[in-house]
Amino acid sequence: MQSLRIIAAFAVVTTLAQSAGAQESETDNSFKWTGGIAAGRSVFVRNLNGAVRVENGTGAEVEVRAEKHWRRGDPKSVTVTATKTTKGDVLVCAIWEKRNTRCDEDGYSSHGGDSWFDRDRDNDVSVEFTIRLPKGVKLDASTVNGGLSIEGATAQVKARTVNGSVTSEDFPITVQGRFDRRRISGKIGKGGPELSVSTVNGSINLRRN
Repeated sequence: MQSLRIIAAFAVVTTLAQSAGAQESETDNSFKWTGGIAAGRSVFVRNLNGAVRVENGTGAEVEVRAEKHWRRGDPKSVTVTATKTTKGDVLVCAIWEKRNTRCDEDGYSSHGGDSWFDRDRDNDVSVEFTIRLPKGVKLDASTVNGGLSIEGATAQVKARTVNGSVTSEDFPITVQGRFDRRRISGKIGKGGPELSVSTVNGSINLRRN
C-alpha cells in the first residue's frame, strides 16, 4: 500500500500522560509515547490493520511509535493510545472510531453484534507500530491484518496475527511441543521464558543464534 505522508509542518503538542513520568506527543499521522515499566511486567500491543515491530530497548522505559498510512481514508478516524494499567503494565491500542470496538489487555471486543470487519470498509488507514522493549519486560502483541517482527526479546513473548507473518531474527529459540508453519510454542533460550506465536494466514520464520 502506498502511503501518503503529510508534508506540511504540524505543531506537536507534548503532554504528560496520565501515568506519572510518561510523555506523549501526537500529530495527525504519528504518535509517540515513552513511559517507565518494571521488569516482569507486560506490554500489550493491539492493532487491527498494520504491522507491529518490536526492538530491543535501553533503560527501563517503553518507547512506542506509531505511523499512520492511508490512500483514501481519514487518519483522524484512528486513535492511538498508550496507558499504564493499575497493575503496572502498558496497554497500546489503535482504535478505529466507526468500528465500535473496545480495546484492553484481552484484545478487541465489538459492541452491537457486528465485528469490526463489517464496518467502515472504505477506511484504509493502517497503523505501523514500533515498540522498544526494555530488558526483562514481557510482550503480548496482536494484529489482524499485518505482520509481527520481534527482535531482542528477553522475557515471555506472545505474538498473534490473522493475516500476516511472524518473524524473528536475533534471539535464540528452543522449541518444545507443537511446531508447524502457523503455530509455535517454545522457550527463549534454554530454561528461558515461554514463547507462543501464531498466525492464521501467513508463515512463521525464526532464526536460531
